Amino acid sequence: MLSKIITVIAFAGLSTSACFQTPIASVGSVTGNRNTATALSGTDAKSVTTIQANATENVMLSAPNLGGMQGAGVTIQPGTLGVSVNLVIEQAADLGDSDMATEIGLADDISVSSSTPGMIIRPSENADLKKPLSISMPLPVTAGLHLAGSKFVIFYKYFDPSEQKLITGIKVVDGVQAKLSYDDVNGRDLIAFEGYFGAYWAAILNREVISSEIPAPKPAEQPILNKALTAVVATTGILSEKAIVKNEAIPVLVWKKPELVFNEASRSVLLSGVSPDGQSVSGCRADLYESATVQSGIVLDASAGLRVEYGIKIAKASNLIGRFRCVDSLARVTISPWSDSVAISAAAAPAAPLPVIVKEPGVDVTNADIISISGVLNPRRDLLLFTLNPGDSQPISRRLPVDETGYFEFKVDRGNSLAVDLSIKLNATPILRDAAFISQMAAYFGETEARVVTFTQGQTDVELRQDMIEDLNLRIAEGQMISLVSFTSAAGNFAAEGESFKNIGLPLAVGSGVFSIPTRSMKGHLRLGTITFDARKDAFAQLNAGNALSDTPAFLNGLAAFGKTSDSLKNRYLNGDWRANVSFMWKVSNTLNNVANTYIDPSALIYKGYNFFTHNDDPGFTFDTLCGTGKKAASFEAPATVVSLYLGTPSNFTNFNNASAYFTGTAPDRTCGSPGFQVREEGARIGFNFASGIPLIGHVPAGVWRLKYDNAQLAAFDFSGFRPLDDTTKPKIPVPNIKFIKSGATYTGATIKFSTYAGGSYAPLNDLSYMKRLLHQATVSLWGSGNEYREQAIFVNGSSELSVTFSSPISDSAVSFGAFEYDLGDQTYRFEVGS
Repeated sequence: MLSKIITVIAFAGLSTSACFQTPIASVGSVTGNRNTATALSGTDAKSVTTIQANATENVMLSAPNLGGMQGAGVTIQPGTLGVSVNLVIEQAADLGDSDMATEIGLADDISVSSSTPGMIIRPSENADLKKPLSISMPLPVTAGLHLAGSKFVIFYKYFDPSEQKLITGIKVVDGVQAKLSYDDVNGRDLIAFEGYFGAYWAAILNREVISSEIPAPKPAEQPILNKALTAVVATTGILSEKAIVKNEAIPVLVWKKPELVFNEASRSVLLSGVSPDGQSVSGCRADLYESATVQSGIVLDASAGLRVEYGIKIAKASNLIGRFRCVDSLARVTISPWSDSVAISAAAAPAAPLPVIVKEPGVDVTNADIISISGVLNPRRDLLLFTLNPGDSQPISRRLPVDETGYFEFKVDRGNSLAVDLSIKLNATPILRDAAFISQMAAYFGETEARVVTFTQGQTDVELRQDMIEDLNLRIAEGQMISLVSFTSAAGNFAAEGESFKNIGLPLAVGSGVFSIPTRSMKGHLRLGTITFDARKDAFAQLNAGNALSDTPAFLNGLAAFGKTSDSLKNRYLNGDWRANVSFMWKVSNTLNNVANTYIDPSALIYKGYNFFTHNDDPGFTFDTLCGTGKKAASFEAPATVVSLYLGTPSNFTNFNNASAYFTGTAPDRTCGSPGFQVREEGARIGFNFASGIPLIGHVPAGVWRLKYDNAQLAAFDFSGFRPLDDTTKPKIPVPNIKFIKSGATYTGATIKFSTYAGGSYAPLNDLSYMKRLLHQATVSLWGSGNEYREQAIFVNGSSELSVTFSSPISDSAVSFGAFEYDLGDQTYRFEVGS
């Protein structure tokens, strides 16, 4: 909800409650030591720089001052050139004005959503490269957390020095062929890759592509054109700068606007034109696009003359414009203006047969972004869908329709088109805050349009981008997680409805299943089959997780062990804006310096207990009413007696309250506490800690924990499903192998691997990709002597471990304790070292 965004703005420093996304590893930054060459000459669209063949340092050349190309450039390593050259960097013809999509041969359902201006890198005279060039280009839409993804691509056309041919192809940003880095100077995400003399365009496709859909590089059919549509690299080699300048000086041909006519009876269009100024043209092609702003469309051969007819193949209503692209008598490309737009009416639909509902379990495999999920509830119950964005802890819920037979069907956006659309709109200058934008924001956050309007009115364009772009791009890259929960409606009695909650999972083995389902991994339309409810707490579909999802067995087993969140969902359903988090703690009894630079054996971690944190952004009362003169009674009541080792001896508690609490500090940053009870003042927001400093031992007891204020119940929480331990106090969750990295007398960072306990021993976890989908936050901290340092951990090495590098080295004399903690939904797992 929007409160999630607001929390980021106002409370980013509060680790127990602030929303933040677990960052993904970057390949690095493009800033640092550079030898930047000075251009001999240049314009906004072109620069010329002399590069010496005997240079002993890397030479960095920036692209000319082109809109949307800040940070683009090329790095030339020593030994790259055999002879000294004048290197030209200039703007290429726009991707939509080129034959790239046709030449490469992408599938019909793959199109370009947006692209950068093209960049040409070429010598002024023919010269071969001994090494590839290191090239960087910005993304059309900022990627935020440096995420690779098969929607981000580089179109290229370069002269291959080994084959002596002009080659055209496409590179997917996969972390191998092309990687993402961050330009600290321009604040842009860049695609880094290698290439040769040629032209390059960074683009975003309309959908993800798989490896089998990427065409192999092939000889180019057309030359490379610059922005003036003059050929600069022919299919046979580099053209000289002298010849290019001469051709550019010749006036371009002037076309009359072609005519496009739609024949409704035959459902075809006719594009016709006349040669410009009576000049002869040849090798013509016709473009039919929906508008002049789209990046691709239908390309037809028009070599027989400037008259082309095309049969419309789509049934829906649309608009088309047309133009011709030809070659003039001087072998230059010449492009006509676009025709006027023509409305294409929808085809008359044949009478459709009544839909046949298939209820048997199965998967209808498809690459479509929008897919359906259906099933039958037996007996019929009501159904909730919870949707969780990656890196978030607050799901969006909505009630799904279920017919009288128990049949349900709903749609999910596997391609995350909403997030893509919002990213594009947020990167516009200025952000157009129209009705469509407000509606999309409301849909994304599961909020009312009124609350979206209230929030966005208080934010500048820069603030909105800062708050949302990382979140949106993480969702684009990782997809969402969904959970299905059935319940028995009780006419608004949330408590009764919550008690009837049953999670629905995709089965793996007997009694085991995937309850948090990744939309990105769905193979197609899922038919769950009949879901039968009995005395068990959970229910299972007939469709097996392995058949429904494309993930590996290890990934699915990790989700099954780690991704069940039914009790968290129930607590949120029951309690509105009140949230509760349970923190479980382990400790290693050793000094921090003794374990530095070694991975801590997970068997040395001793379970110490748990405590609680509850909060509400707008609770309806203030800090003074809890701790000031005439304070009101506040308490957190346990469902059974709980035990704490307070002051080293067992102490029994049935509730934690403010009866003997006293406050310290000055407004607006006061605290108020007594044994097991603490309140933090955070403006209008009130946060309670219960059992803080005196963790409760053992398991969280079953039953309802009640939060009360002035003898009235504010919220009721059930934590019985929060059991990170088995019956022998061994962990059921992934536990960290922590290594605090120390150099000399300073700590510089930490590395965290993970293990799981099974069969009496710990085994390493080599793939943490399922954790990356579920984690809300992961942090490493060091503290002692009044000092505290905290840094976010990121996934590295193919999601096999987490790592952190401290922003500044930390003296070992300033700290005595260290910790790593990670959050999953409403649960925090904290692991400390120090004595």
